[in-house]
Amino acid sequence: MSAEVDEFFERLQQLRFGAEARLDHLELIQGLPQIPDEILHELRVHQVELEMQNEKLRRAQLALETSRAHYVELYDFAPVGYLTLTADGIIVEINLTGAKLLGKERQKLIKQRFVKFVRDEYQEQWYRFCLCAKQQDEKQTCALSLHRGDQKEGKAFCAQVDYQYRQIADAPPFLYITLTDITERINAEALLKQNESLFRTMIEQAPTGMFVLSAELRLQQINALALPVFETIQPLNDRDFSEVFCHLWGEEVAGQIVDIFRHTLETGEPYHAPAVCLHRQDLGVEQSFEWETQRIILPDGQLGVACYFTDITERKQAEQALCIAAVAFESQDSIMVTDIQGVILRVNQAFSRITGYSSDEAIGKTPHFLRSGRHDEAFYQALWATVADKGYWQGEIWDKRQNGEIFPGWQTITTVRDAAGNVTHHVGYLTDITAQKQAEKVLRDARQRLENQVVSSKEALEQVKQETAEINTALNVLLKHRAADESDTKMALVSEVENSILPFLSRLKKADFGRRQSTRLIDILEINLQQLLNDYGNTANLPAVYQQLTPVEAQVASMVRQGLSTKVIAATLSCASGTVSIHRKHIRKKLGLDNKTCNLTTYLLSLTE
Repeated sequence: MSAEVDEFFERLQQLRFGAEARLDHLELIQGLPQIPDEILHELRVHQVELEMQNEKLRRAQLALETSRAHYVELYDFAPVGYLTLTADGIIVEINLTGAKLLGKERQKLIKQRFVKFVRDEYQEQWYRFCLCAKQQDEKQTCALSLHRGDQKEGKAFCAQVDYQYRQIADAPPFLYITLTDITERINAEALLKQNESLFRTMIEQAPTGMFVLSAELRLQQINALALPVFETIQPLNDRDFSEVFCHLWGEEVAGQIVDIFRHTLETGEPYHAPAVCLHRQDLGVEQSFEWETQRIILPDGQLGVACYFTDITERKQAEQALCIAAVAFESQDSIMVTDIQGVILRVNQAFSRITGYSSDEAIGKTPHFLRSGRHDEAFYQALWATVADKGYWQGEIWDKRQNGEIFPGWQTITTVRDAAGNVTHHVGYLTDITAQKQAEKVLRDARQRLENQVVSSKEALEQVKQETAEINTALNVLLKHRAADESDTKMALVSEVENSILPFLSRLKKADFGRRQSTRLIDILEINLQQLLNDYGNTANLPAVYQQLTPVEAQVASMVRQGLSTKVIAATLSCASGTVSIHRKHIRKKLGLDNKTCNLTTYLLSLTE
């Protein structure tokens, strides 16, 4: 542009020189006589025009000089460096900012090769950029590392280079360059990347689960320890966490959590939540957490909120298990905990109640003081060999209380191992089975007595069977004679019954075997024999009366007729005396004796007369 302005001023100067020459010619021809008025008028008009044009040119020159000064000021003091290079990369023009960036005076930079200010490791890249610019004839941008002043001593800086290769008409081509010092920006970007890397590293290496949300509560970062809690939600990146909370714990709980996050974000006040148990809607399980929030500044300079949390579900379950174990430890059974050397570390109250030794008296000792002396050393060696082999032993053992009393117990010894499988402790459970042993003795004695009674009963029954067989033989003989002489048979039968069977019944009642069995046999025989006597003893009225009675009432009536008392009848039938009295009332009622003073025994005897 400077060359064009110089050319314009040069043309104006030539025009001025031409006008002055014409005026000199007019002064020359004024000496000539009789110049025509037309020529004179024309010359004067041209003179005025020249003066007007001269004034215009002067004003234009002043405006151009002002514009040039303004352009030069803008060019030289622009915030970026401007350079004009030849096709060979030689600097032909540079502004003050560019000279300052390159660290030399402007005059010393003219006709210098620009590549001299490009660091060695970037020169090949610069040549490629120049070649690309010549081929594409479009504006290109690249980043180069340049140095100020001498290459060996100059300080390096990062520059953004905007360049374009242009050729106007037949003029030689030039490479127009704009230099911008982006060192601070590059350093800021590097620092930002470093901060982001450090920020990401801090999150990943946090000892607890951690995630970071933006001001819009969208996920920015999350570490590996936090991922298992959100494993059912995908994707997580840039996810609105108000939706995530709602999916995990429902709208009500999610609303409370979001309010806490927003409060921390707006006020900067951290929040520490106590241990809380929440129901997971997506998994249908209970989970316990400790968590806190804190406002932070994100790598991009914006505010965010970080949440640190610990899943304490297993810890809470362990605490609950410890509570249950503590309750179980104070059970009714004696519990003893020893180390691998057998030294007692802890006992419960049941141990003191069963053995008589307090915890202070037992802790620090081995269980040898409980040995009763009933088991030899081989017994204990076999016991511990089983524990070492199977991890437990269970069986009956005899121990000794503090007062010297020896008592039986049911002992269980269990091995406790750590995560590596090493034995760390032994736990012994002891149940006092003294009462059980006593009950077993009572049962054994009762069983022995019962067995003895069974043997006696068997012998008595064998005797009864033998005598019954004899009776059956006698009855069969009597029945054979019935057809020959019914009258004689009846009399003989009655005589046989009275002389043989009834005495046998009397002896049978006195036999020493079970009352219930003997009574039942006797009753059956008595009823049948009595019926037989009635049939063959001309007691026609008695069976008709007995038909009105129940079998039990018939038995009672037969015994009453024989003159037996109520007490004897009750013992015979294995029932209460009151029950026999009730049967007697029923018999009187069925025989029509309710309102009569007649004795039941007398009435029954009169039936056979």
